[in-house]
Amino acid sequence: MLDQAESQLENGTTWHNPEPPENIGTEKDRANCPFYIKTGSCRFGDRCSRKHNYPTSSQTLLIRGMFVTFGMEQCRRDDYDTDASLEYSEEETYQQFLDFYEDVLPEFKNVGKVIQFKVSCNFEPHLRGNVYVQYQS
Repeated sequence: MLDQAESQLENGTTWHNPEPPENIGTEKDRANCPFYIKTGSCRFGDRCSRKHNYPTSSQTLLIRGMFVTFGMEQCRRDDYDTDASLEYSEEETYQQFLDFYEDVLPEFKNVGKVIQFKVSCNFEPHLRGNVYVQYQS
């Protein structure tokens, strides 16, 4: 949701995601958890048979469960009833996201230049409501 001007770096070049390393974080890599590498979260948690590499420092913050909609809150109560979110219109959910976005993003910008701001609206418990904020430095 950042506009194009904000994705340009100070030297005038445009920022883009780096290319992934070969065979790391894929099914061919039997040592590292590919899902954890991609999202910073794994549905198996500490029970995962693969390695979770926790960074010592990063330009990206992961804040678990920060964003919650009406439907996500209902699903949290009953993980097996994903239809509970159908009680709320897409307009209501979108408005709740806009309110959250307008409230939270300026606070993150107070700390530094935000390159990406992503919110996971996934209903899976390990991804539900996760917020990812990537800073320039």
